[in-house]
Amino acid sequence: MAASCGEDFLANEVEADDGRFLFAIEMATHSIANVGPEFIKIVALCEYRLSKSPSRITAFYRIFNQKNDLVHMLRKIIPDPSAMKFLLIAVIGLSTMGQAGYAQTADKRIDDIQKLYEQTNSDITVAEREAPYSEIYLVELSVNKTGNSYPAVGTYSNVAKFYYTHGDREKDPYPHRLLKINVVTKRAASITNSEFLYNESGQLVFGYVRMDGDAKSETRLYFAKGLLIKLLDGEREVSIRSRNVIDTAAAFKRESTLLVAMFNSALKAGL
Repeated sequence: MAASCGEDFLANEVEADDGRFLFAIEMATHSIANVGPEFIKIVALCEYRLSKSPSRITAFYRIFNQKNDLVHMLRKIIPDPSAMKFLLIAVIGLSTMGQAGYAQTADKRIDDIQKLYEQTNSDITVAEREAPYSEIYLVELSVNKTGNSYPAVGTYSNVAKFYYTHGDREKDPYPHRLLKINVVTKRAASITNSEFLYNESGQLVFGYVRMDGDAKSETRLYFAKGLLIKLLDGEREVSIRSRNVIDTAAAFKRESTLLVAMFNSALKAGL
């Protein structure tokens, strides 16, 4: 599954905004039933700054080709320079306003997610201190809790914690609304901590992955209505249009779906 920095990658076209970040997610494959999910760092971080083949279209086609240049296009439509100048100002103004409006909307969604994350963590901290009198409940699934060595793997353990509370009590008196999932995977010399945050509608809105050990990394993913709206690799924001980022978000969502299914199964088995 490792990303390759060799000829196979260079054989494909590389978009100018392709990011260099990627982490892969996979389930443990030790042929043991109910082994919990884990995040595995199987990537080579690469950065390619190559134009597309000159025999086709250059990476700066829209800049150097007059047919697609805004000024040349407007001269064909409006021969009057003063009118063209006015229209250019209007177009630039509208574009700036649109971008500012979109940025404000996106920022508000990010702010709301961050507030929900902080509030949920605070509530969980209080709940753990006040247990068993809190209204936040916990399901914990542990794999290889004793930490025995696995063949061909070495030290391995996986612990998933599902924090949940009451939903609509008129429809269901039992707590079942998932708030957050924490997963800690220890494999040899590496430790991966991952978090999945859900809103009141049960939608995944935030993901956090921290990898410690020889290869350290920290990733934050923000979602709205099932779509990735922001990804941070450390403190660096990565374009969400990058193929690597799109694949990463899809893998993270699949992992979330799997974990939610495990949570629901555990509730059904426990009631």
